[in-house]
Amino acid sequence: TLFSMLALVLIGYFFGWKQMLVSTVAFIAVKIWIDWPFPNLKPDAEIADYIFGYGVLVIGGIIAHKKDNLKLGYVVAVVLRYIESIINCLYFHYIATDSVWANIKEAFGYSALYVISEAVVTLVILFIPKVIEAIEYWKYVSNNDMPIDLDTY
Repeated sequence: TLFSMLALVLIGYFFGWKQMLVSTVAFIAVKIWIDWPFPNLKPDAEIADYIFGYGVLVIGGIIAHKKDNLKLGYVVAVVLRYIESIINCLYFHYIATDSVWANIKEAFGYSALYVISEAVVTLVILFIPKVIEAIEYWKYVSNNDMPIDLDTY
């Protein structure tokens, strides 16, 4: 899901680990519900990838919130998601007729296709000053009481 890693890390960045954990569990449940039945022959691989892959993003959200650094939290989340994806590929999609090296290259390459490519695009967007300014404004608004007169905003 495009930009799903950023969406989940933003929840942690704005509100903290409890809200991020609840949001991540809900996101995983909805992803499984929407994608069911899985088109490949290994639904356990998809379910494990959703649970562990999106579950590790909670750590990135915690870091983003605690350090008040969205980019750092996002990078940590992406690295953990990439590692999980490689492990998932090697565990569930290992091809016994190929060499170990071929399986490792496939796991690294396939995981990079969707995790790293999304991360690069997201980080480019996060280095646009107006985007960070808007995110900081959303964080402020979501955590502070605002006056009833919304016309001033």
